[in-house]
Amino acid sequence: MFTRDCRVHLERGGGLLFLTLTSPHTRDDNLKELWDINQHAWKLTTSGGKAKPFYEGVGIQSMLVTRETNHSFVNGWHCHFHVLIFTDSPINSPLENRFKSIHRFFHNGWSEAINKQTGRTVHEKFGVRLDIGKDAKGFGEYITKLGMEMSLTTGKQGRGESRTPYQIMKDACMHGDKADVLLHVMFAKASKGRRCHTWKSGSVLAKDFRKEIQSVEKTDEELAAEQADGLVQCYINADVWDELVKGFDGHTGEILSAWETGGVTNAIAAIERTIGKAIYADTNQQGLTVLSFKI
Repeated sequence: MFTRDCRVHLERGGGLLFLTLTSPHTRDDNLKELWDINQHAWKLTTSGGKAKPFYEGVGIQSMLVTRETNHSFVNGWHCHFHVLIFTDSPINSPLENRFKSIHRFFHNGWSEAINKQTGRTVHEKFGVRLDIGKDAKGFGEYITKLGMEMSLTTGKQGRGESRTPYQIMKDACMHGDKADVLLHVMFAKASKGRRCHTWKSGSVLAKDFRKEIQSVEKTDEELAAEQADGLVQCYINADVWDELVKGFDGHTGEILSAWETGGVTNAIAAIERTIGKAIYADTNQQGLTVLSFKI
């Protein structure tokens, strides 16, 4: 859904920025406390009398916030925010004044809010990172990455020694390690009642902005009532699909997005890049493409 939101917004002439906010932590920090600290820091950064005039001045229409958590036995729990910033027009260079102003606004606000609560200093380089989304004609893999980053929090893999809560849960089920069971219980208690994705108003009320890009959530019953007959365009052999779903890291979503943006050629390239094996495209008796491993 979020990939579609990005695409619609860009095609309408808007711009996208991708903001990542992290805070200092140690292996001894409590997950619930870290979560509360980050949430309060976000509130302090984005609220108050100066926020809305700033959003109007730099063209920030709305923001989509995703809260993510992973864990390593070396550094403990790591909570961070990914924020999609929807602007009224594209920002094409980090040298533009608007980009500098937005980065400074979030860097100063986030750093001060974290320091105020913990006495710790946000990392100068990694604490607040701002990236630019591409235009509607050239977003391709980048927009897919943005959509996957924001929406597939249950399917992402941690980097290096780090694991997501769902990897920890999987390991606990498969191996029964007591440390993993305790970590999963800790995550379940700390995350209870919290929302992973939320919208934040900018110069436009979040609910109005979501209606504009046709992103209002619907119930399962509403979606089922609207569902039209599917159109089969391609078949993927089971052995290829098994390779894609192995590891539970969202590869299938990336392939589907690649197909939507560039057809079968783009999908084949994405599969080969993802699993590191050559893919053969054949045509069946129905005239449909069948993707399989080359023999």
